[in-house]
Amino acid sequence: MHSNLNTKNYDYDNLINIINSLNKKVDELYKTKNYSDWMTLKHAAGLVGLSRNALIQRITNEHYPEGIVWRQKDKGCAIMVNLKELNKVI
Repeated sequence: MHSNLNTKNYDYDNLINIINSLNKKVDELYKTKNYSDWMTLKHAAGLVGLSRNALIQRITNEHYPEGIVWRQKDKGCAIMVNLKELNKVI
């Protein structure tokens, strides 16, 4: 089976490393897809492969539902994220 992937700029060992890294990330996401507890925004961002700032932008710009996907006790307090609900909207 031939792929359309251009391998001119990659050696095969590097491609294997990339594939293994992607497989590890997919496994991590699969293991956490049913996670139902609240966690810090930074932790949730890392699990879904985003930076903290990128996840904040998505919460703000895409209007993820407060109290369901994210919550914040008071302005200036940590933002907490429900990973299970976040995975539904990403």
